[in-house]
Amino acid sequence: MSADGFVIIGRFQTFSKAHLEMIKKAMLLCPEGLILIGSAGNCGTERDPYSFYVRERVIRSVVPRSVVIRPLQDLTTPDDITTAWGDYILKQLKLLGCNPTLMVYGNEEARSGWFKKELITWAELIIPRDPHSCSATVLREAMAVNDYNTWFNGVPQECHRLYPELRELLLQIPYYQELSERKSK
Repeated sequence: MSADGFVIIGRFQTFSKAHLEMIKKAMLLCPEGLILIGSAGNCGTERDPYSFYVRERVIRSVVPRSVVIRPLQDLTTPDDITTAWGDYILKQLKLLGCNPTLMVYGNEEARSGWFKKELITWAELIIPRDPHSCSATVLREAMAVNDYNTWFNGVPQECHRLYPELRELLLQIPYYQELSERKSK
């Protein structure tokens, strides 16, 4: 990967149109980049149903090869916005040989709070959440109850063919099985 590309970090626990738009905006500024898939070691839970490999395959179906995709293991709890997490991210970027010129964030969290201000050597692009887009949580729940219209409208068209497989994986998780069964009654 180029040392001067963008970096986007996310769980992508249903890759959405909003995720794709974030990547497209980053690519307008830097044609090469790195996507770090967070919670890479987690899967099979309500919050993290899909493995890193499933998420990587979904994202790869819509992004060009100039974008590198790598796993990022968890260090802290999901609600932590700490500089310890930022230090960990910077260490991982260094191991990958990446010195980003652009960090891209969604504004649902104060992600720039991850980094000590004196260490920030990159530009930051904060992309507000589109009020008309569905969150990944809503998309997972729509899939569980087989509301394919909501799901299809919320994910990139290139991902539509993956619906049966992704739904099958999702329904292996008790929370989503229960949602599906409640809807069936």
